[in-house]
Amino acid sequence: MKNKEFTFSSDGKLISLEDLEVTSKIAEDYFGTERDPNQMETSKENRLWVCENQKYVNIVYNNSKIIGFAFMLPCTKYLMDLFISIKINERELFERIKKIKFDKELEVLYLCSTVIKKEFRKKGLATEASLKLINKLTNNLDKRPILFYETYSKEGETIANKLANKTGLKLLSRKTKVQ
Repeated sequence: MKNKEFTFSSDGKLISLEDLEVTSKIAEDYFGTERDPNQMETSKENRLWVCENQKYVNIVYNNSKIIGFAFMLPCTKYLMDLFISIKINERELFERIKKIKFDKELEVLYLCSTVIKKEFRKKGLATEASLKLINKLTNNLDKRPILFYETYSKEGETIANKLANKTGLKLLSRKTKVQ
């Protein structure tokens, strides 16, 4: 998509805590994170971590207004296996990931969430934001990481499959619920 009214933070824009507050609200509205103890919290502590590790988020703007985002997390195969086999939930996965110092090698990438506000969907923005982020994170890597995700919605499953097809990366899924 080559439309100048839509821009992405991955193209060089620094992300502020205020930007992450907006994306957290979008996530809360879509995923109901504040009501689900299994999902990653959108707390101030977690927003601070994301701000310090902002290479894992790609915010989508429409004429400078935030309309969505793609968020991915580096991970280990061990944690991925625990998550996919439903031995830990997303909140536990994130808490463990926060304690790890990831160097240049990225074995696994968790497709945590991608949300675009309803009025901007069906324009390819979620896929584009996610592809830009994957390309940024995997550029110059010797080994290609595995992608994994939790099946939360049909749309999310569709995006995950598109990403795997377009990048040629192996894709694994934790099938728990579909809206």
